[in-house]
Amino acid sequence: MSAKELQQQRELEQAVIAEMQRRRTEGVSGDDCEREYKTNAEVCVKTTRGELECNESYSDNYYRDCDVTVGYDIQTDYQGGAHIEAEVECEVEIEYKGRQTYSALSDSDSRDESHSLYAYGSDSETMGFNFSFSSYQEITSVQISNASCEIDSLDLY
Repeated sequence: MSAKELQQQRELEQAVIAEMQRRRTEGVSGDDCEREYKTNAEVCVKTTRGELECNESYSDNYYRDCDVTVGYDIQTDYQGGAHIEAEVECEVEIEYKGRQTYSALSDSDSRDESHSLYAYGSDSETMGFNFSFSSYQEITSVQISNASCEIDSLDLY
């Protein structure tokens, strides 16, 4: 390794050590936190973003369907030599209106994702959702009314 590569490696190692020390003293945080009962390790998930992208009909005057992407971060202060299997559930709710509707309608969907977290581990992930509409509804307005993620279960392996 060159001197520059060695310096970059040392800086990366120091950043990892600093993050581990921060988690030891401050703990982890997020929108939803749970404790693994055998080790008392805390696992937290935080919803970081929700994006909406709608696809127009062939005549371009109403929506056929919409895709929602939810991003989240998960982290733990676990210190052991095994790993924690964390099940995360994200739920999205949308509100929409069409040409023939007088009030807003809503729809929701949820998905689960599993994560293996080792000592002071973290992960960032996205989940995709699709909402399809009938051509008879002629949906003209869509918005995300809620997007959230939570820890469903924790298991030590």
